Amino acid sequence: MRRKDFSDLKIDIQTEKKQSFEYEQSIAGNAPFLRGIYTSMFIQKPLKCKMVIDHNSPLKSNEIIKINLKKGYQDFILKFTSKNSSNGIKVNSVDDMCILLNDLPLNNISFTLNLDTTLNIPLIAIFLATSEELGFNNKQINFSIQHCIKNSIKKNNLTDTLFYLNKHVSQFETILFSTTFSEKNINFENTLAKLISNISNYIEVCLSKGLKIDNIAPKFSLSIELNGSPSNTIAQLRALRIVWSKLIKQYSPKLEESQALKIHITNSNSYLNTLSAVLGGAQSCITSKENFNLIEKETFITKTVDPFGGSNIIEEFTKKSANKIWNLITEIKNNNFKKEFNQNKTNKPKLRSKNILELSIDAAKKRIKLGEIFNIIEDIE
Repeated sequence: MRRKDFSDLKIDIQTEKKQSFEYEQSIAGNAPFLRGIYTSMFIQKPLKCKMVIDHNSPLKSNEIIKINLKKGYQDFILKFTSKNSSNGIKVNSVDDMCILLNDLPLNNISFTLNLDTTLNIPLIAIFLATSEELGFNNKQINFSIQHCIKNSIKKNNLTDTLFYLNKHVSQFETILFSTTFSEKNINFENTLAKLISNISNYIEVCLSKGLKIDNIAPKFSLSIELNGSPSNTIAQLRALRIVWSKLIKQYSPKLEESQALKIHITNSNSYLNTLSAVLGGAQSCITSKENFNLIEKETFITKTVDPFGGSNIIEEFTKKSANKIWNLITEIKNNNFKKEFNQNKTNKPKLRSKNILELSIDAAKKRIKLGEIFNIIEDIE
C-alpha cells in the first residue's frame, strides 16, 4: 500500500496572538488571584476532601467519624439541627457534644460546623466549651463555621463572634457564607451577586464596630453549589476570585491575602464535579477520597496551576461572568445597601461587659441548655 503524499500540504502558522486576556500576566498567589490563591496551588495547599456527618445521634455520628478517620479523612462537616429531624446531629448541651466529640483527636482534625439553624451562637459556644472540657485548649482547635445567609444571625452577634475568635481561637479558619438554591431555573451569577452583596453588608457592619478589614476578609469565604457545564463552572470560580479581590480592594487592606477568596464546593460528590472544583481552583469540597485520588494520581492536574488559563473559551467566559456579577453587585448595593446600612447606624448596640459568644460559652460550661442560651442572647439584644 502506497503512503499518501503530503508534500503539497500547506500549514498556516499563527505568529501573533489573535486575542489577549484581562489579567493575562497575573500569577497565582497574587491579586486578583485569577489563577489561584496560592503560588503553587494544590502542591502547596492540597484540596480538602470533606465528609458530612449528619446522623441524628451524637453517639452514632462519633462512631462514623472514627471509622472514616481510619480511612484517611481529616476534614468533617458537622451538620447540626435544632428541629425534630433525622437530617442533622441533635445536640442540646455540653453533655451531648461530649458524646459527639468523645475520644477524637481534636488537635489533628478539622471541623466545619454547619449551623443550619437559628441557634448559631449557642452551638459554637457549646462546641468550644466541650473542646476545653475534653482537654483541648482554643489554640489547638481547627474549625470553620458554615452559615446560610437566609438563616437568622444578627450582624452584631457575628461581629462579637469574630472579635472573640480572632482573639482567643488562633486556629479558627473561616466563616463560609452560603445560600440556598431552591428556585427553579435560577440564574447562578445573580445568586452569587446577592450572596457577595450580603457579605459586603456584614463587612460594613464589622468595620463600623472597630474590626479591621485585614481581620475580616481572610475569615470570610464562600460555600457554593456548582451549576452548569464544567467550562462555565471553571470560569465562574475564576471570576469569583476577581470579583472578591475587586470588592475587598475598595476597603484598602494592608495585606494582599485579604483579597484572596477561599471557595468550598458543596455538591461535588460526582467525579465530574470534583474535577471541575479542582480545575476551578477551589480549596475544599464534599467528595470521596477515591474521586480525588483518581484525579491526583491519574491526571496529575493538581501539579498544574490554573490548567485552563489562556484558553480562549474559558478566559472569555471568565470575563463575562466577572463583569456580570460585579454589575449586579453594584446594582444591588445602589438599590438596597445604603438604606439598610443607615438603619444599622441609627440602632446602636447596648454596651456589654462581655461579648455574646463569651457569655454563651460561660453559660454552656454551666450545662445550660441550647434553647436557654439562645434566650439569654435574645434578652441581651
